[in-house]
Amino acid sequence: MQLIDNDLKSLQEARIVSETARDSFGLLTGYGQVELDGILKKVVDGVSQIIPDLLKLENSTKTIGVCEDKLELYNKFVQLYKNDIDNKPVVGPLLFNEKKQIEKIGIPLGPVAVLLPIENTVLYSAYALYMAIKSGNSLIMVPDPKMSAISEKIYPKIQQICLEAGLPQGFLSYMNNVTLNGIKELTASSNVAVVINVGCPDYYDKIEIPSKPVLYAETGSTPVFIEKTANIAEASSKIIRSRAFDNGLTPASEQFVVAESSIANDAKEQLIQKGAYFMSPEEEAKLRKTLFRGLEVNQEYIGKDATWIANRSGFTIPDKAVVLVSEQPYIFEENPFTVKLKCPVMAFYQEPDWKRACQKCIHLLKERRSGHTLVIHSNNNEVIKEYAIQKPVGRMIVNDSVYLSSLGIGSDFPLSMFLGGQTTGRGCTAENIVAKDLTYQRAIYYCGDNSNHSTKDKTIEEEVLKKLITKILEK
Repeated sequence: MQLIDNDLKSLQEARIVSETARDSFGLLTGYGQVELDGILKKVVDGVSQIIPDLLKLENSTKTIGVCEDKLELYNKFVQLYKNDIDNKPVVGPLLFNEKKQIEKIGIPLGPVAVLLPIENTVLYSAYALYMAIKSGNSLIMVPDPKMSAISEKIYPKIQQICLEAGLPQGFLSYMNNVTLNGIKELTASSNVAVVINVGCPDYYDKIEIPSKPVLYAETGSTPVFIEKTANIAEASSKIIRSRAFDNGLTPASEQFVVAESSIANDAKEQLIQKGAYFMSPEEEAKLRKTLFRGLEVNQEYIGKDATWIANRSGFTIPDKAVVLVSEQPYIFEENPFTVKLKCPVMAFYQEPDWKRACQKCIHLLKERRSGHTLVIHSNNNEVIKEYAIQKPVGRMIVNDSVYLSSLGIGSDFPLSMFLGGQTTGRGCTAENIVAKDLTYQRAIYYCGDNSNHSTKDKTIEEEVLKKLITKILEK
């Protein structure tokens, strides 16, 4: 009976928050980009002040990941984000012609529902909040059901910051009673304009979301190829640092290492020096029994460190070891190491040349349809070019670690904590998801004004004609 009661509560809550978000969005339509940006700066400052406490609260309730790493990542991200606020308008007038007439306007889509995974509730909520404010859309947060104990402590604090910054009542709503039927009710509601699924595969096939855009962001299972011309020591250091950071919970993290055979032993030695622990067959067998439930990962292991995982599995590792590595001869369907692992565990493969390594990376990306990023360490431009052409990913990183670069920290990618992944076969973007994705652009045409396009076309035609006449006369 209790399950039925929870379901009814969730259905009712879904209706209430969707109506609240609809009404709040109606009030937001009067806000221009300058006003939204001013509010956003206040909210970013306010949230940044309480982020350390929110992360500690999240970690004390569910020990998932490393609190200090999450705070480091947030601080690096938000510093760049604050510098960008004034430079990227997404709503209101975006383009004018020579007569100062508006040619393009950014329009908010409407209330946004964000489905969150069990990890990184605070970081993902903060980024979703900033995107919604920037784009002038109201927001509904849907945390993982296991995180309801902290959501009712976290979101009221953020709601207060939003109100004090000047946002309308109800701008930020959240569901505290989360069930599958409640999520179905929310995402199907006509009050919700767009849905962002942040790495919640349990909802992929169980929830149909018709007649509205759905953006899929993935944690991702990233292959990394070490080619023979690479700086192996530097590559190994970056791989281990990236995989161990936050115990493997960043939006992108290396999970598969593919090394060219001629340098494979050197790569293994360097990886070990940097903190990798290559398990024996007996240790790997013990790990399999505890880490996996069939081909699914035991949720108890999400975000736990390498020492905890090894001890729970019944073996010990050196103190300096921060990543567990399983050396695999090939990929096969029943191999659980090909699933997305949200913990510091990696698989290591050898291939005789870069072409076969290329095929291995493609296979790994498509095996569980959970890849969205590829890393290659190489100084061979031809090999790099071939990888860039052939790989089914939204982003490729060369000679760097993925945990920061993929987010746009230290790279030219758009700054974002939501990484689109069309390798999954879902969603409408493979790029980093930003505030602009929560808007559409309205183009405006002025009849009889000799628009720029027609003027330019006429000028080009005249130039081509002049060149043609000149060539004829020369002959």
